[in-house]
Amino acid sequence: DMDMDADGGGDGDVGDSCGEGMVYDCLMSCVSESTVTSWIGDGVCDDGFYINLDCEEFDFDGGDCGGGGDADIGPPDMDMDIDFDGGWDMDMDMDMDMDMDADIGPPDMDMDMDADIGPPDIDIDVDGGMDMDADGGPPMSSCEDATVLFYVYSSEEEEVTAAATELGMSYDTATSSSEFATKAASMMPDIVVFSTPTSGYDDSVRTTLQSQLDSGGSVITSFWYYNGYPELQATLGVSVSGSIDAAPTLIESDADSMFWNAYETLPGAFTPAPGDSWGDNGDKWSDSGIESLARFEGEPIIALSNDGSTIVNGLLFADFVGMDSDGDGTPDLTELVTNELYSLCGSGSGGPGDFDIGPPDIDIDADGGDPVGSGDFVLFATDSFIDSSTTLDSREEADAYCEGYAASAGISGADFRIVYSTPSEDARDYVGYEPGPTTRVFDRYDTLIDEGDLWDDDSVSLPDMTTYTITGTGKDGRHGDCDSGITYGSGGYTPGSWPICQYCDTEFRGAGTEDDPFDGQYCLWTGTRSILCMGERL
Repeated sequence: DMDMDADGGGDGDVGDSCGEGMVYDCLMSCVSESTVTSWIGDGVCDDGFYINLDCEEFDFDGGDCGGGGDADIGPPDMDMDIDFDGGWDMDMDMDMDMDMDADIGPPDMDMDMDADIGPPDIDIDVDGGMDMDADGGPPMSSCEDATVLFYVYSSEEEEVTAAATELGMSYDTATSSSEFATKAASMMPDIVVFSTPTSGYDDSVRTTLQSQLDSGGSVITSFWYYNGYPELQATLGVSVSGSIDAAPTLIESDADSMFWNAYETLPGAFTPAPGDSWGDNGDKWSDSGIESLARFEGEPIIALSNDGSTIVNGLLFADFVGMDSDGDGTPDLTELVTNELYSLCGSGSGGPGDFDIGPPDIDIDADGGDPVGSGDFVLFATDSFIDSSTTLDSREEADAYCEGYAASAGISGADFRIVYSTPSEDARDYVGYEPGPTTRVFDRYDTLIDEGDLWDDDSVSLPDMTTYTITGTGKDGRHGDCDSGITYGSGGYTPGSWPICQYCDTEFRGAGTEDDPFDGQYCLWTGTRSILCMGERL
């Protein structure tokens, strides 16, 4: 249980199964069972961030960690357990571990001082935003783990719920305010979405939204008459500055670019459907206490409020039903709601970033040392090891390999992950990196190689690239396969997915020693290959 919640902990105990091929390690992280088996007794004490085997259940990593634990209260480094679940809370042994601890300096996990109570940030744990969860189960770490309850206007329901489907989220719907309240109470979703351009609102809706926020959940709304309900404005953390008469057109240049491109790329002009204008088409917001995600007539129309837990749309979803302005085959409304959901739940999957105080995922360290998450990242290629007999079968196994390689190579950092795309998984959504004006990327030798946005068109030079390195990834951080123009492709195999292998029935886009790692010109099927890894510098 790695949140700071009141749910009494996760299911199972250390060493128990937490899914097919997965087990709980000493910190109750769900990790690859095959990796655990191979790492026990290998001569290296595995007591790090990603996999921790330093406890009695794993014989202190088969003796690699010496055995014995600490001399204070409770299991090793799990002291003064606030929620009585064997998690890591207040540590009293001053030993540089990952708690809300009393030591000085990194690495640690201190109190989240930005008061955002929810994703996305890295405070209590290392894997990207597990704070206060609303559902009484595992904290929301990615959109695929999240649940959503929709209470939306019938004409927009298909396009709005399609956003949850795109993100792999579980969802349910309600058709009345009473059903909305009942399902929210029983389902305890991570996110609720309320939208209506007409009737359907009463004060029980506001009460349901307030309860959702009070429990640590998130809220998205789209409504025509916020200005008529001051208490609703207070619940949502916004203040109306004026009404909108005609359905608005939103322009990309008036929006937060990270939000506009968070998961889907919204059209340059987000245009309402012809003739779909209601008598009252919503409201605009005061800038006070909110972050503007999009503006209309110089004022916020989509606001992020309540310390990052609430997205309030002044526009009406119903005005945009049926539109596909960019002709990409996905309705514009689906793309908008996808980005809004992703902004609230995509923390562990590369969402649009941390909208709270300071640079992405950098909060205030309570002990006077460096905060966890410096805003700096390290990118490196491993030694060549993928061959006819060595594979990486899953992203979890690959991340664990990156963690182990970094430790053996003396590369300092935390939360190491593979930088690798498949046709259904873009690397940018899985590496825990968010572009931003203060975000920097270094190579393993501490040389700055990128600043601002790794996924732009600027060239990146990585000195440890091998011949050749499997990436599966293009310059935009998304999947790149072996299309025409990529040399050495066999032409007869499918684009790379899992496992990562060689001499198998899959080929992989990659780069050589002379290449930008994301501008690779090789299609790899044979030979011994390396992979790319990325972690956050401490």
